Amino acid sequence: MSAHRPSDPLRRRIVLASGCLLALPLQGARAQSPAGKPVSRAKPGYVAVELMAEVTSVQPGRPFWLGLSMLHDEKWHTYWKNPGDAGIPPTFSWTLPAGLRVGEIEWPHPYRYPVGRLASYGYEGLHLLPVLAFPDRSLKPGSTLSIKLAADWLVCKESCIPEAAELSLDLPVRSEPAAPGPNAARFVDARGRLPRPVEGASGEARFDATARGIEVRLKLPPALAGAGELFFDREDFIEPGVTPQVSADAGNVRWRSQTTSNGRRLAPQSLRAVWVPARPSAAGPRAVRLDIRLIAPAA
Repeated sequence: MSAHRPSDPLRRRIVLASGCLLALPLQGARAQSPAGKPVSRAKPGYVAVELMAEVTSVQPGRPFWLGLSMLHDEKWHTYWKNPGDAGIPPTFSWTLPAGLRVGEIEWPHPYRYPVGRLASYGYEGLHLLPVLAFPDRSLKPGSTLSIKLAADWLVCKESCIPEAAELSLDLPVRSEPAAPGPNAARFVDARGRLPRPVEGASGEARFDATARGIEVRLKLPPALAGAGELFFDREDFIEPGVTPQVSADAGNVRWRSQTTSNGRRLAPQSLRAVWVPARPSAAGPRAVRLDIRLIAPAA
């Protein structure tokens, strides 16, 4: 089971981004399964969701992928694990049969959505949040795994709406290797969007002389350098609404922006971040996972 509870500062940022939230009922829009009839799909509001698996069956002891597909209505978006200035990332609460456990959400790289002086990080259109599942070797072929997911998310355009759905999926257990299911290509695409380390890629950050300025220097393979977006895992560190200044030369990227008022005080010595090149090479990754070393201590 995985869960994320927004902090009070995050809740305040949501209200700043959308005063409409103040008038919303706490439960938002929730889709529930009819009594005794498990469903894998629902559309409680502005996002159509589906609980899906990459495979058609489960082989004991062999990990496989589950995922929540999210199809957003036009111009609506949901959030990454660091939502930026405003938002709450999706949360998953699983009810699993004996002999099955799941990992945390594997977050594909996000996109930046500026709105006035603010900006959020997240997803729009058709999107999949994958989760790796681990079946025990003791599972009996011929049995069925009934998997249930209660998912909650915030979806925003000019206003923001909390939505939720209760979904379920049954998968048979078989002794032979599992065959790809009809949604296998979706999982391949989602995994291609997961940030991954790249040999030789590194980064250093330092605070500059201005009150809240920060400069990050990345060393990247030339094919991944150039224009792009840098997303930090840590919330309340970078001002998402400030447009960064980015320059590049022969694999060296210089990225300049501003920290939040708490950024310098909260900064650890190592910052986890994701670099998303504007024009990734066909053979290279779409996003690079980086551990950026802070070489100037917080003031």
